[in-house]
Amino acid sequence: MDRVIERLRESEDKVSARFPPGFAAPGILGRKAGGAQWYRALGWGGIHSLLRLVLSFISIKFTAIYLGPSGLALVAQLGNFISICHGMLGGGLGTATARLYPEFRSDWAGRRRFLATAWRLASVFAVVSILVIALASGPLARWLLTSDEHGTAVMLAGLAVASLVLNTVIMSAINGAGELGRVVISNLIASVVGCAVYVPASVVWGIPGGLIGFAISQSVCLPVSLVMSPLGLILIRDMVASQLGLATAGLWQATWRLSEVYLGVVMASLSLYFHPRLGEVVGTPALRKEIVQTFVQVVGITAATALTIFVLRDWVVRIVFTAEFLPVRDLMPFQLLGDVLRMAAWTLGFVLVALVRSRWYITSEILIPAIYFGGAMYLVPKFGAQGVTWAYCLAGATHFAISVFALRDVLIRGSDGHRNRRSSLSNSASRRRAVRS
Repeated sequence: MDRVIERLRESEDKVSARFPPGFAAPGILGRKAGGAQWYRALGWGGIHSLLRLVLSFISIKFTAIYLGPSGLALVAQLGNFISICHGMLGGGLGTATARLYPEFRSDWAGRRRFLATAWRLASVFAVVSILVIALASGPLARWLLTSDEHGTAVMLAGLAVASLVLNTVIMSAINGAGELGRVVISNLIASVVGCAVYVPASVVWGIPGGLIGFAISQSVCLPVSLVMSPLGLILIRDMVASQLGLATAGLWQATWRLSEVYLGVVMASLSLYFHPRLGEVVGTPALRKEIVQTFVQVVGITAATALTIFVLRDWVVRIVFTAEFLPVRDLMPFQLLGDVLRMAAWTLGFVLVALVRSRWYITSEILIPAIYFGGAMYLVPKFGAQGVTWAYCLAGATHFAISVFALRDVLIRGSDGHRNRRSSLSNSASRRRAVRS
């Protein structure tokens, strides 16, 4: 890795000369920006540490209650093993990425080469960790966890190591770009999701479930990082800039920013009303009526606003931006259509959360950003910046279709959202009573 980085640095001496290390706070503004970044980092770090402390206490408490001293020792053993493997394989990659990434801020080609090299190395290390740990899962389980029955947990630990190595490169690149808030938010979400996986597994299945749940909880960091919406936007913006130029990326960003402004108002209003209201009507016959009524209002308002912006797009661009941004109007049609689809899917996403249909919600959260980015990767080389807006529409339409399918019992048959679960529970209870008799 050191030799690869050294070759990259030698090939980019001009970049290093123009932008010395510490590019995030250059020149005259160095001290002020550095001080502000320090306090910002301190604040974000404090938030992250506080939540980690709370989640750690919860995890330890449930471990002590449901797994006992033996379980606590075994979980710690598995955790130390994962940490050692991650440090050996991913530590150097993370440090190098965070240290050298800022030197390529103005060199798109150099940045892509550097990140591609780091990602390839991380991928190789990830595959090696999965294979080696899986092949040695039996002996490792006997050595680390005192029993062959925990071989599955050791194999999942290999997957956790691979996820952590890949996630290290992603987080280090975002951190190197100065996006500290996004790093912390991603880590916070991963911590919460990991705790939500580990604790129930420990409660329901004891020590084997706790070990498996812990290994899985260490793996959730990668999917969380991959589907952070800001990360997807960073990747798309970087791709557009590298293929079509920084000016074109700025035009697309202006289109996206315009969408953010007016959709933010609709989203805020929807969050304030719809989420609490769903809590009142879930499990009642009024659920479908409330969903349809809110859906029509939200989508109607979004569509009316989008249509108004489209009709007055020349005026809007001149007022919000400048005449230099007039090419933005050519990107608006499909961007605005994507906004309507996005709000339609987002409204139904509230319902998925309220009905605790986690599998559908998590699936959409992982799949949709991948479709957006993958579609943009395919369409931009052929159709330019217009391809990004087409990919945006495709992702929005897919998200909406998945949400409708996941809620088909409520939207089509008028279920209260809990009836199927109740009937299945009652059927299970009846079968258990029949077996006992």
